[in-house]
Amino acid sequence: MMHTRHARGSVRSFLLLFVAAIAVGTAAGLIAGKIVGRRGVPATTADGNGPQDAAEAGGGAGADQTDGSADNPYAGFRIADFRLLDQDGISVDEHIFDGHVTVLTFFFTSCKGPCPEIAKVMRDIQDRTADDPVASGLRLVSISVDGGRDTPAVIRSFGESYGADPTRWRFLTGSPEVVRELVKQSIGFELREQDDVQVQAPDGSAMNNILHPTRLLLVGPDRRLIGLYWYTDPAQVDKLIDDAREALG
Repeated sequence: MMHTRHARGSVRSFLLLFVAAIAVGTAAGLIAGKIVGRRGVPATTADGNGPQDAAEAGGGAGADQTDGSADNPYAGFRIADFRLLDQDGISVDEHIFDGHVTVLTFFFTSCKGPCPEIAKVMRDIQDRTADDPVASGLRLVSISVDGGRDTPAVIRSFGESYGADPTRWRFLTGSPEVVRELVKQSIGFELREQDDVQVQAPDGSAMNNILHPTRLLLVGPDRRLIGLYWYTDPAQVDKLIDDAREALG
């Protein structure tokens, strides 16, 4: 009888310890998840369509959390200083965003993945807001992550092929290092070349694919992010236009 009671007591103690261990582990996992959510910068999205933006994770080198806002979780991200060339070879810097509401994307002309579709969505945004008394003030900027190949003439041709209105939609290019730092300092994302994925460069040669942010970034007149939106989701594109209209209003 005593042996039976002792066995039952041992089992009960084991179960209590097991449940306690699970509770502690769960709590630790939740805490770790929050840390990863704020600090981690996943390289690619789960669907493999492209990189996940660092700002989506809520942290990164570009985050200035002291200037964040409860109404805008992305307010801690701000477009960093830079100097590049536009499609006409004119030198531009970060002040291109000052005082304007802008949709910003990153691309390269040899991209065979999301870039063509992103450009089509940008054209759609341009056309849908063209005659809007408020949203027509929305500007669009696309920055190449392959400045060594994407010269001003190349990006001008790219823009023309998508019907870009040069008075509203500008394309920028320049030193790959400048763009790399711009992306890193602005949204905490590290541009990365894929040695095992080759695409055809403008001159016909093979080049490494470049992982870059693939979401639409809405930038406010103070260069702070208003939001990020999936180009693959029409509802989010609608929301981008609504948010832009509100910011412009």
